Amino acid sequence: MEEVNVEDITGNWTGTGEIIGSGDDEKVELNVGEYMELSSPWNIGSGTARIILNKYVVGDVVTVKYKSGATSEACVSDTWHNYTIPFNQDGWVLIRLEK
Repeated sequence: MEEVNVEDITGNWTGTGEIIGSGDDEKVELNVGEYMELSSPWNIGSGTARIILNKYVVGDVVTVKYKSGATSEACVSDTWHNYTIPFNQDGWVLIRLEK
């Protein structure tokens, strides 16, 4: 079973990057040294989490990081982990994009 968690960027992400467009045309624009992250943890249930990143610019490099925990507080307290492959998590996740 696979659960898909999709939210608009505007209102759900914060950081030093810029959100351009609206609705289905929303995009995050990051310059070197900028970041964007979820403004609060998502409760997606325990299991394997896979992050799908849409890249609109060929060759653009973005570092994806995550935090996870059994509770919202544990997730916030976790350290950032570099995302390279699907990971097992206990229910709550935060995601961060860096350039």
